Amino acid sequence: MIQVRFDDTFLPHSGPTQAGLIETASNGGRTGEGRSGVVLPQEEPPAPSIRSIREAERELAVLGEVDVLVCGGGPAGTGAAIAAARTGASTLLIEQYGYLGGMSTAGLVTPHFDCFLNKGLNQELIERMQSRRAWGAPFWRISFDPEQFKMVSEEMVLDSGSDLLYHAFAVAALIEGERMCGVVIETKSGRFAVLAKVVIDCTGDGDIAARAGAPYEKGRPEDGLLQPMTMMFRLGGVEWVQTDGTQMFQLVQQAIAETGHHFRLAFERPWAIHLPNPGEVAVQLTHVRGVDATDARDLTRAEIEGRRQTQAVVEFLTRHVSEFRNAYLIETAAQIGVRETRRILGDYVLTLEDLIAAKKFDDGIATASFGVDIHDPVGKSQIGGPLTGVYDIPYRCLLPRTVEQLLVAGRCISGTHAAHASYRVKGPCLAMGQAAGTAAALSVQHGVSPRKLDVAALRRELQRQGVELGATERPLPDWSTDQSYKPDNPQAWEVPVDK
Repeated sequence: MIQVRFDDTFLPHSGPTQAGLIETASNGGRTGEGRSGVVLPQEEPPAPSIRSIREAERELAVLGEVDVLVCGGGPAGTGAAIAAARTGASTLLIEQYGYLGGMSTAGLVTPHFDCFLNKGLNQELIERMQSRRAWGAPFWRISFDPEQFKMVSEEMVLDSGSDLLYHAFAVAALIEGERMCGVVIETKSGRFAVLAKVVIDCTGDGDIAARAGAPYEKGRPEDGLLQPMTMMFRLGGVEWVQTDGTQMFQLVQQAIAETGHHFRLAFERPWAIHLPNPGEVAVQLTHVRGVDATDARDLTRAEIEGRRQTQAVVEFLTRHVSEFRNAYLIETAAQIGVRETRRILGDYVLTLEDLIAAKKFDDGIATASFGVDIHDPVGKSQIGGPLTGVYDIPYRCLLPRTVEQLLVAGRCISGTHAAHASYRVKGPCLAMGQAAGTAAALSVQHGVSPRKLDVAALRRELQRQGVELGATERPLPDWSTDQSYKPDNPQAWEVPVDK
């Protein structure tokens, strides 16, 4: 018998993410310009009561049956769908927006960090973007045009033979015993079931894995706080090129000192990231703390606060910082950037010690070398630091405990808070997606669960696809044109220790 499993954690709860508990800290209590960050309450109020109603039982139409169902169309989901379809599986990719790319497009997170190690689909994506003159910009070797990223991702998915359904939310897991057999989706056309032999959760938040009953962790171990969210925004008319993580902050601080303005930044290492289109930059600056992206109410407050911060920032920069005097706002991101939510516990939990040791695994299916980049949940700086080696991501991190016929890929794989802060960037996520899609297709072909799949066969197939496994040296430079780049403030980059 197929059971429908859903998540009721959205019910009212006490804590710093509850409605009305976050006070905007607009520089000493002011409103308007300079809104930056949040103030957490000192005490937790009691959880409010909630009414409930009983939904009438009904039969769900089955929209389709496929070998592999991929939930979420960011880099991980795009890679999973392409790989599964190319490996011979009938594949459906469902995505909540009307385009692919996830944080790369909806979030305007335009650097494709750590993208030169694995090759495979990462290399193919880069080459397609380069052919459209949509890749690379002054100082930034790995920035891209987000509109072209949408089109290239879509073409690669459709060319692979995968089917694609936009404007669809996966809202519940379909379970037979402990075996995943599909999901329930909500669409503009109504509520449907989609059946699949293997499901891959690439939602970023691990939504489907959590609803299927897989265990997970959230936040840092000492208090559960999550990394802040960032509303990225795009400016035009910017000729100045930032080449150092402290420059923009220093420009703003100088302008504050000269004008006596009450404006304050929410983050001490802002970046104006140049895009391929002349004069365009994507700005990483706003930070919203004390919020949880698995709670729609928190997301709503974060989106509102992120745009308020954006408005204040743009007004200050264009009025008081000469490098931005001709700048104008093109757009804010369709969705606020989310760094961290659920980490689904798998058969192996990747740790900071693994990263520091550049550990290799017999079941390694991707490599990564990006530094440990934790945006402080309560402060305005970053915690962590660069890594000196290249580590493997083992296949076991993609296998959620307790649930069969389910894989995860992207930032929600099994790892600690600190380890997650490295592999969460887009290059490794795309590589993990390619591995998960290939594994799902091979599992269907061989009639075994993903957990029982011959990992040696999986690794051989990935290598046949052009994936470079087991790299031991990172390409330098991996993100900028400055080969001598080092963090400018080493004491702010002290590597944390997992607890």
